[in-house]
Amino acid sequence: MKKISSLSVLIKKTRKNAVLSQSDLAEKIQSTQSYVAQLERGAIPSIETAKLLCEALNLEEKEILRIIEQEKYNKDTEKAKKMIIFFNVKNLLNI
Repeated sequence: MKKISSLSVLIKKTRKNAVLSQSDLAEKIQSTQSYVAQLERGAIPSIETAKLLCEALNLEEKEILRIIEQEKYNKDTEKAKKMIIFFNVKNLLNI
């Protein structure tokens, strides 16, 4: 199961507080409702989309970019941990 990110929670909460549907937000960020749903489930937006989200939801760009960088780092760290475990198990099985 995919972990819900703090960015996804922020997007959904802010969208709902602004009384916008996913379709409304999608129109404001020049995207689709299904993409907004993906963002609310943890997808990381491009920098350009993040800027559009900031404008649409009246969020500070600096804060969104900080969260995106942290979440990218977290995903990279998680991938690295999985690779280390994989290679450790592989080495153990070859003994």
